[in-house]
Amino acid sequence: MLITRAKKNPMSVLYFVLYLILIPLCANWILLVSPDVNYHLLMRYQWVLVPILFLTLCETAGAEEKKQAVLGWICFGASLVLILNYALTDQIAYGNLQKKYEKTYAYCLRLADRMEQTPGYYTGIPVAMVGVPSVNNFPLTDVTTDVTAPIIGMSGDYLVYTDTNYREFFKNYLGITLNLVSDEEMTEIYYSEAYQNLDSFPGEHSMEVVNGILYIKTE
Repeated sequence: MLITRAKKNPMSVLYFVLYLILIPLCANWILLVSPDVNYHLLMRYQWVLVPILFLTLCETAGAEEKKQAVLGWICFGASLVLILNYALTDQIAYGNLQKKYEKTYAYCLRLADRMEQTPGYYTGIPVAMVGVPSVNNFPLTDVTTDVTAPIIGMSGDYLVYTDTNYREFFKNYLGITLNLVSDEEMTEIYYSEAYQNLDSFPGEHSMEVVNGILYIKTE
């Protein structure tokens, strides 16, 4: 088939080889310009163009009907394997995302309840906190790591990793507004003796109002 086309149009072979070279380059362009970028699952979607291209080639190759049928079934099988693989991976990944949301909701609900019970707390009080839950007090329970580890954003146990994550989660899912201190203030507070002496949440002494600011230690 390729030889026949080459005889009719020699440049078609060059184009075909050029396409084979350009497909992986174009599909992974982000990795080429930024090798250290976090490659999210949605940034792989361009690979669906590969089976589509193969199917298009089968229809436009000009081969015999029998050869076209064989090529068509090969492409169909490859596409089916790709679809099943992504369907399975997506189900596992999004299933873990649902569990991450539920764990985060339960965790933040406990956190909010403790905040409101801390002596000196009032609505709108400035809050100084970091966002990483302590793995000592909350051991990892993710059972999908083998599948989701390479998929940025799909693995892990919680959706909160920074103070701003907490602020947005509290705002959107608990209806609570956190008045976070500035990054400069947080850096100074973090290394203070009062903050370092706190227990990690849910320790008994994991929160304290100091100079009108609610210190919360989660790590």
